[in-house]
Amino acid sequence: MDAKVVIGRFISQLREQQGLTQDQLAGKVNLTYQYLSGLENGRENFSIDGSSHWPTR
Repeated sequence: MDAKVVIGRFISQLREQQGLTQDQLAGKVNLTYQYLSGLENGRENFSIDGSSHWPTR
């Protein structure tokens, strides 16, 4: 399975566990909801540099 798909599914599962919409999570990590949707669906490339914006909890 493609790494983008695995990472995207993981992000989606964590977001849903926290009860957040894509728009809510995107706002918290300073991304657009469109880009977050692309990440979750394996259409966008994940940037390690961008991961510094992700909350730890």
